Amino acid sequence: MEFQCENMTTSSTSSAQQRGRIRWRAACVIAVLGIALAVGARRLVPDDAAARMLSTAAALALTGGCLALWLVFFSGCSTRFRVAAAAAMLATLLLLVAAFRISDVSGGFVPHLVWRAHVRPDGAVPAPMHPLARWIAQSAQSVFLAMAPLALGAWLVAFLARGRVLRWLPAAMLLGVAAVGNLAAARAWQRPARPLAATRLPAADGAASHVSGKSTQHKPTQRRRKEGPQGGVPDAAHPADAQAAHGQGEAMSSSQAHAGTAVAGAAEEAPAVGVGADDFPQFLGPDRNATLRGRRLARQWAAPPRLLWRQPIGPGWSGFAVVGNDAVTQQQLDELELVVCYDLKSGKLLWSHGSRVRYSSRIAGDGPRATPTIADGRVFALGSTGILHAIALADGRPLWEANILADHMADPLPWGQSGSPLVVGGLVIVNPGGPRGHSLAAYDAATGRLRWHAGDDAASYASPMLALLGGREQIVMVNQFSVTGHDPESGKVLWSYPPSEQPDHTWLSRDPKVPQPVVVSGDRLLISAGYGLGCMLLEVAPGGGNDWRVQELWPGFNRGLKPKFTNLVLHDGYLYGLDDGTALACLDLASGQRRWKQGRYGHGQLLLVDDLLVILSDAGKVALVEATPRGYRELASFQALEGKTWNTPTLAGRLLLVRNDHEAACYELPAE
Repeated sequence: MEFQCENMTTSSTSSAQQRGRIRWRAACVIAVLGIALAVGARRLVPDDAAARMLSTAAALALTGGCLALWLVFFSGCSTRFRVAAAAAMLATLLLLVAAFRISDVSGGFVPHLVWRAHVRPDGAVPAPMHPLARWIAQSAQSVFLAMAPLALGAWLVAFLARGRVLRWLPAAMLLGVAAVGNLAAARAWQRPARPLAATRLPAADGAASHVSGKSTQHKPTQRRRKEGPQGGVPDAAHPADAQAAHGQGEAMSSSQAHAGTAVAGAAEEAPAVGVGADDFPQFLGPDRNATLRGRRLARQWAAPPRLLWRQPIGPGWSGFAVVGNDAVTQQQLDELELVVCYDLKSGKLLWSHGSRVRYSSRIAGDGPRATPTIADGRVFALGSTGILHAIALADGRPLWEANILADHMADPLPWGQSGSPLVVGGLVIVNPGGPRGHSLAAYDAATGRLRWHAGDDAASYASPMLALLGGREQIVMVNQFSVTGHDPESGKVLWSYPPSEQPDHTWLSRDPKVPQPVVVSGDRLLISAGYGLGCMLLEVAPGGGNDWRVQELWPGFNRGLKPKFTNLVLHDGYLYGLDDGTALACLDLASGQRRWKQGRYGHGQLLLVDDLLVILSDAGKVALVEATPRGYRELASFQALEGKTWNTPTLAGRLLLVRNDHEAACYELPAE
């Protein structure tokens, strides 16, 4: 009996030990495979920051989910322990969701977390931060993102080890330090408590205000193409709150939204205003190529540039267009999409014109995207929902407006209409992206009457530009699936790239096309795109008869420079641009080889001023960098704005205008 009992006891003990034994091998295999998947995803995915971020996050999420399933169902731990572990993981997840929210997403799809308890909904402008404080805030937030998973992992290890309470202290301390660091970062990034009125347009005596359009809100979703044009928008009333938000101006009657309808009571003619040598009348400057010549800037700064003014501004990614002392941009104010004119040197509001429409997106941000164009005393501005305005520059009187999406049966772009209008020979050229000959359209600049439409491709996020190729002046348009050349007078498609007989061509990717093409010489054109695509050098020349020949000069797309949001600039045979939000890169056009890649400016924007690059980073920093193939050299820098900055900068003479989705500023750069 004793022997039998001893055997039974030994058997029970062995069974208990067997049941309590943790099956570590499966967890180790899952962890190793997860790490390999994350590393492999980063290597196999095209050289695109956003794609790498999403693929890595997906690999880590899959690995974490598999480990959680292993722990709860297959680890071999006791039932009580598995229930406790599952409850702890769920509680941690709920705690993180309750404590933090994603306030914003960068161009590389990196989420910006803020502490929910300290988020102010007033939408006021952030106070300027010292560079050291900004670095601490950014580092604290990065530390939280890195340490929170480590703390959770240490927590689970403490569970598995079944240790005493003291073994929990390192994990609790890690999580506590990370949370406090993120709280400090969130507080540092918070906007100061100001009344909501502080974010409205700065009121100015005698500032004119006009409101038109039916109240609508646009979300970034696709709709079915219509077989016919939309109906017009009825005349709008002008409530007192809109007048109060825009200053003391008197609201005028609105226009109908169909093409070519002049606003009642507004003159169709505007006084001509000449464009001076220091003006910046349209998107990316006088020649729409982000290049300015003859403006000699100091290479060394004894002191930071002088601040002329800095003030709140409504959401939007539009840049400034400047002629004389008038600086015009677009912005959102509640449910009004505005075209606004400021005094260049003081920031004083001169006039505003609003439409009751709104574009809204968590990832892409709210408000209008395109930069206005100033020509012959008129302002032409395209809103994010497709409303094209013609406005008198002198006093903001609306002349005419058109709905280019309704006129051309076009779908709205997921991230908002972004093509800045091009004015050529009395025509306003826009890219609605409609089907059956409605890809590109021209309206009469004086009357708004539709003059021609051509092309069949969907719209991209680039803007039409005038170029001289093959000895002929033409409009070059980067579309969603093609690049086309058009005759300015008739809109006739002269050439198209890629050839229709190549249905699997690299350019036919569905990823957004944003950068402007670069005219290299009399018959050479460089096109580019992000999302791992790269750039291609084309030769565009007349062929036999009315045909044109488009030939690729490189064997394939060059991935040495992949601009996503940034426009490229050309200087002395070398191409400069921000490579997919990672660093500034220099590419030799003759060989296609990248000479260098350095500096961190994110998804910013740049201008070439003689032989200097003026770079506005996506964090609001302005840097002066030499445009030379010999190597990267940053000459000077200063913090101009706070927060995410995707807007293109404007340089009028030596006055640098910068803005983002909540503030604008004007700085005087030192002269040579």
